[in-house]
Amino acid sequence: GTNDELIQFNVIPNSIVAYGTEIGLRREWRSGWMVSAYYGYNQSRFLKDNRVATLLTLERDPNVRHVANSPKHAATLKGVAAFLVRGLSLGTRITLEDGRWDRYEQVDGPQQRKTQPAVFWDLVLTAEDARSRVRGSFGVYNLFDWRCQYPLGSEYGTARTISSRGRTLLTSLETRF
Repeated sequence: GTNDELIQFNVIPNSIVAYGTEIGLRREWRSGWMVSAYYGYNQSRFLKDNRVATLLTLERDPNVRHVANSPKHAATLKGVAAFLVRGLSLGTRITLEDGRWDRYEQVDGPQQRKTQPAVFWDLVLTAEDARSRVRGSFGVYNLFDWRCQYPLGSEYGTARTISSRGRTLLTSLETRF
């Protein structure tokens, strides 16, 4: 018998720095209304080397392109409102996602491509009866069936991206004892 060994190395040749900010605002009213907004900004880049001076100046590595799958902007608006009768509410969410760079980060590799930005709109109708402790929801996610692409890693062969899900339905029913 032979003694086969598996040796695996994880090599990260470039340092990555990410910086950004997030802000969110939310307001709720006793009548069941709610409004919220969120925005996130993220900047990711490969650094030239691991020196502190490079980190302080954020000097980019000229041999590497953009960090893969790292969107720069993301935003969400949400709202919930009482709807028609007591115990019924309608919720909505609009999500905006910036495009993402694919895995071809090296300058000497294939051309790096960026996916298109996407907008998703979700609606959910919720009914709740406090006396019977029953709650149910029916919703539609990605109401306009927006199809966007998300980058794939190299383990997926030659495919660069995968398509997002289209329109999906949500149903739920729950009770408490």
